[in-house]
Amino acid sequence: MLKKLHVSLLSALLCLSVVAEPRESQLNGNQNGSDVKIDENGDVFVSPLWYHISSEGTAEVINDSHEKLESVIIPSKIRIAGRVYPVTSIGRKAFVYQFEIKSVEIPLSVTSIGDNAFYDCDGLTNIEIPSSVTSIGNGAFAHCRRLTNIEISSSVTSIGNGAFMECRGLTNIEIPSSVTSIGNYVFYGCGGLTSIEIPSGVTSIGICAFCDCRRLKSIEIPSSVTSIKNSAFSGCSGLINVALDNPVYSSVDGILYDKNKTELISASGRKGEVKIPTSVTSIGDYAFYGCGGLTSIEIPSSVTSIGKCVFKECSGLTSIKIPSSVTSIEKDAFSGCSELKSIEIPSSVTSIDNGAFSGCRGLKSIEIPSGVTSIEKSAFCGCIGLTCIKIPSSVTSIEEGSFKGCSGLTKINIPSSVTSIGNSAFSGCRNLEIVIDNSEENVKVEGAAFDGCKSVKFLK
Repeated sequence: MLKKLHVSLLSALLCLSVVAEPRESQLNGNQNGSDVKIDENGDVFVSPLWYHISSEGTAEVINDSHEKLESVIIPSKIRIAGRVYPVTSIGRKAFVYQFEIKSVEIPLSVTSIGDNAFYDCDGLTNIEIPSSVTSIGNGAFAHCRRLTNIEISSSVTSIGNGAFMECRGLTNIEIPSSVTSIGNYVFYGCGGLTSIEIPSGVTSIGICAFCDCRRLKSIEIPSSVTSIKNSAFSGCSGLINVALDNPVYSSVDGILYDKNKTELISASGRKGEVKIPTSVTSIGDYAFYGCGGLTSIEIPSSVTSIGKCVFKECSGLTSIKIPSSVTSIEKDAFSGCSELKSIEIPSSVTSIDNGAFSGCRGLKSIEIPSGVTSIEKSAFCGCIGLTCIKIPSSVTSIEEGSFKGCSGLTKINIPSSVTSIGNSAFSGCRNLEIVIDNSEENVKVEGAAFDGCKSVKFLK
């Protein structure tokens, strides 16, 4: 009822005056003459932009098929039939996919920039966020690939998740001291970023906050940071240095650890040989992700677990020995280690997770420990160099795509213990002869499990 009354009042005002008020400084932006109208929802078009008028009498720029503009001047206020409405916010998806926009002027009246407000404005090259703005929404400038310069004022206290994700043209950005948290994926994929200063007021850094910032040379973490989420710096080339008085984290030779050095959290940018200290018991998710220059690593017997994607895309790694203390190899742990030719998996390992060795094209042979009960989804998918593999009698299931595309395999014996073979498990193994020590009735075979294989034979 209140909304209908609000629309009716706006409509009445427009009927009283169809002629736009005379221009004033920062009034109605780049308005074209008398082009003012209202839709059935009460949203107002004051050319060239659409606005939502709140019950408090403020205006928000909204997305409602704006005219195609190269330059956008957002006014500090708009006048409709003699009444003035201050423009206080840029709404959710206000300019999403507006590829033509090259420049934007934001007035001092605006206090917030909504989620995905300028998402994929590919033509936008620079923007200045005024001192009135206190919050930048999730994905606000994500995928603005040509954005080379952005000035964030000291009034901003909140930067949303993915706010500058994939802004590949950004070379540097200054985070104001007013910001206390750097959210998830904020600078993900900002491949041009070469330097950044994390202010002393920041207490947390989110998941993948700086992922794939491959030109970032160094990362200084102040003493105020007490929370760093998984993969915060994965794929970065820079070394990490932690303030000595930080109560939670520490660093040695550019590698990030917890304070007591029991967990190796991130080794972004490491090259050559790395020896992990004996104090370490766990290697965190994505710890060495994308370290293409890493050639060898020594894992101590103190380590009991290797997390997700730990060595993913370490394309320079040729061999690795996993100590007998390790019981599990997590998802995608060695995925994309294209030059890995040999790996020794100890008998202590009972679990090899999804995609653990997928894309290890150089891997010639591998022995699966007798404690493993399942070969998980895509575990060895795309290992085209693999010529020999022995499946132990402890294995009961071979999951979807486990050996898909392993074109180098010529023969494999599947023991009677295996009762389930997933979809596309051996698909594309064109040279492979499969011998199954069981009957067709006792083995559940899903669609395309042997698609493209040379032959399949059940012995019972």
